[in-house]
Amino acid sequence: MHSGLRILVLNALICLVFPGWIDSQPGQTPKSVLAVIQLQEGNGVTTSDAMIVTTGVEESVLRTNQYILVEKSQIKKILDEQKYQQLGTCELECAVQIGKQLAATKVVIGNLARLGDRYAIQLKLIDVESAQTVNIASLYKDCKIGDLPDFLGAVVNQLLGLRGEVGARAEDIGLVSPMATGQEWQDSVTGTKFVLIPAGVFDMGSNSGDPDEKPIHRVSVNGFWIGKYEVSVGQWRQFSTETGYKTEAEKSGGAYVLVGKEWKMNPGAYWDKPGFGQTDEHPVTCVSWNDTQHYIEWINKREDTDKYRLPTEAEWEYACRAGSTGSRYGDQGEIAWYWDNSGQSAHSVGKKKGNAFGLYDMLGNVWEWCLDLYGPYSSGFTSNPAGASSGSNRIFRGGSWAYYTQLLRSSDRGYEMPSCRYVNIGFRLVKTN
Repeated sequence: MHSGLRILVLNALICLVFPGWIDSQPGQTPKSVLAVIQLQEGNGVTTSDAMIVTTGVEESVLRTNQYILVEKSQIKKILDEQKYQQLGTCELECAVQIGKQLAATKVVIGNLARLGDRYAIQLKLIDVESAQTVNIASLYKDCKIGDLPDFLGAVVNQLLGLRGEVGARAEDIGLVSPMATGQEWQDSVTGTKFVLIPAGVFDMGSNSGDPDEKPIHRVSVNGFWIGKYEVSVGQWRQFSTETGYKTEAEKSGGAYVLVGKEWKMNPGAYWDKPGFGQTDEHPVTCVSWNDTQHYIEWINKREDTDKYRLPTEAEWEYACRAGSTGSRYGDQGEIAWYWDNSGQSAHSVGKKKGNAFGLYDMLGNVWEWCLDLYGPYSSGFTSNPAGASSGSNRIFRGGSWAYYTQLLRSSDRGYEMPSCRYVNIGFRLVKTN
């Protein structure tokens, strides 16, 4: 066959699989190939709804003029042949394998759910070569299903790391992902730094951890602000000095400390004398759940608001995971203080690597009290769960300097009576919108 004819035939075959490939002109950077897998249907939506929104995502990608889209028929063929699960515990692995078979550099996966009158969309951008989730974008919107594609342009741009709103109205985007903006705010009383966490949907729990981490269940949360770091000794000192408040450890016999490998009550241990050296930059410890409520009452009063509180357990895990789906959001030695590297004491906040949301010490250093009463998980889709409706124990999360690596997991759960205080339990604040 003549060489010129061979080239024409080759181009034609490529165009059948990757329409738009020829759009890359000589001298321009070739476009990357991207595959959009049909969104997973969550609560209150149908397969037809998911197809409508998936098509809207594809159209928004095309309008950016940055990628070549893989044909839907090619994706469906591989899904049918290999019987891949599009989402769930293997979502990243499956997306990467599909991307490799389609010769795509990026894959978009996500889910769609209906929460009352609102639709919730979460999209994830997967890099095939590194097998990593490189960005997440979310949208909450009150509208008809057929109108949702009109609001996807800015969300897709956000996901792809682009600026501007191609074919979309920025004011209609519910919340901007802090993975893209890094939006922070600082309170005027204690100087606590907060990070904006976007509304979203995630899989909470683990089927490979402790029994109370089961089952994995899909959860949606509204957007919120959460402390970039744990509440510090210096911030607690300010509260104590202004109010004269005495903790339960100071009034009622001390706090539990680690003696060898055994926990024992030390009558002299409290937040300012935990039994190891500390500065005002260390996370405050030896405070009970009840103590944290007095701190929260104080800061709310100082700012004339009622917006400060502890995070719910679902908010805490969502913020900790920051889009990750494994046991933890990074290598334990890089992100956490725990038994093997802590020297058996807490450390100043923010000295280890943060997560994708820009939060530090979510795993290790000190456990963190949550708002919820302890109880079993629901097995179905839930929106903004607030924990058990009854019970005696309060949740804490994250592991600490006094525990081994197996407890440094995003899904691990701890619980104690609200009056209990330990030298390795502290807290961080949430501020609602």
